[in-house]
Amino acid sequence: MLYFFEYCIYSLVQYMIKIFWGLFIAVLSLQVSAGKEYFRIGEPDAMSREFKTFENLADSRYVYQRSELRGEASEKGRAFRDVDNLIGFYSKPVVFEVGKSAEKDFPFIHIIKGWDIKNAEISIKFEAPKELPKDVFFRIGISDMSATAPIGIKLFLNSKEVGELKGVNLNVGFGGALAYRPQAKGIPHSLAFKIPTELFNQGGENVLKIVPYCSKSPSWMTYDYLELTDSPNVPQIEDPRDGILDEAIKSMGTELVVFSTRGEGRDYHWYSNIGRTCWVKTGVPQIDERFDCEMFSRLGGKLAVYNLKTGEIKYLIDDPDGCVRDHTVSFDGKKILFSYRKGKSDTFHLYEIDTDGKNLVKLPVAREGVNDIEPAYLPNGDIVFASTRMGKTVQCFFMPVTGGIDRKIKSPCCRKIPMSTALQTFFPTEG
Repeated sequence: MLYFFEYCIYSLVQYMIKIFWGLFIAVLSLQVSAGKEYFRIGEPDAMSREFKTFENLADSRYVYQRSELRGEASEKGRAFRDVDNLIGFYSKPVVFEVGKSAEKDFPFIHIIKGWDIKNAEISIKFEAPKELPKDVFFRIGISDMSATAPIGIKLFLNSKEVGELKGVNLNVGFGGALAYRPQAKGIPHSLAFKIPTELFNQGGENVLKIVPYCSKSPSWMTYDYLELTDSPNVPQIEDPRDGILDEAIKSMGTELVVFSTRGEGRDYHWYSNIGRTCWVKTGVPQIDERFDCEMFSRLGGKLAVYNLKTGEIKYLIDDPDGCVRDHTVSFDGKKILFSYRKGKSDTFHLYEIDTDGKNLVKLPVAREGVNDIEPAYLPNGDIVFASTRMGKTVQCFFMPVTGGIDRKIKSPCCRKIPMSTALQTFFPTEG
């Protein structure tokens, strides 16, 4: 009971710390960016949800793997379903009028190339006061940008070029996503242009035009905020990446992560990545050429341990001709169990290795010509894995498929786990 009470107090304190820290960041943001603000569009929060959004921009990312499904379109991806009239919206220059237009009239994304749009123009009309300081700053807050290539941005005021930023690249590692998920949170990044006072039409109407450019397609950037101010200081926006690493390490109880890499399979079925297609012969060349074909990758495989804090990668297995898959770590964190097609062989077998890379052992359950994959440790000391040793295929395709097997960790004895009856025997096998 006392422990539960202490845990509740600890949780409450942690919650209060997060609240006060959020308030501190908000107050600091106001203080740092304090100055005369002539206009601001959007809220500096690394999000674009207050702006006009468009759906289905991810359509072009879906690429059909079989050319006969869509012909030439298979190389271009799915046709864009323009349900929000994106093309119509960008068919003419976009003009936002400060004091008249609503934030929902401003597009969350500035498309540079893609979706049948090129060189979209976005301008901001505003009234400048009669008196301005020597320098005024126009800031563009970007929440994300395309990862195809760096972009450049030119800024014009009343048709005169103010400045140019070249090679803009957020370089966040996992960017290039908010175009397809406009409600998500991005990585805060502020770009600034210093504008001399003499370029303004003081006391009258002014037009700022933003002209980004990029050599690749698709290319775009998503807006967080835009503001004109006399302060050189940018708003302090909380980076969503802050604290994620420490929280992850704390929850896992370790800073080490095990991962494996392998090449893609040779077929579009998700399960076609082991063995060979069945060897039944029909006498029809167009059909028989699909039989007895390798379905696995020969592009190499690795098993590695990654240190989240230092970024160091230690390779336990690096086989340029083999394939590593389905790794799992033992409950005590001392061993790794995985499926491995070694070197130039054709078959996946189960292996175990110490987490420091020593004592690589091939488990005695291995059988020639049988693929054993997807192993897992069980709390009672057994392991469970999938195997093709039953000699089955799915009824709709000619690929060998697996059934469940478990065995004692220190014994070669195996026991078949009950499996679906919707399978078909396609080749003879031992019991």
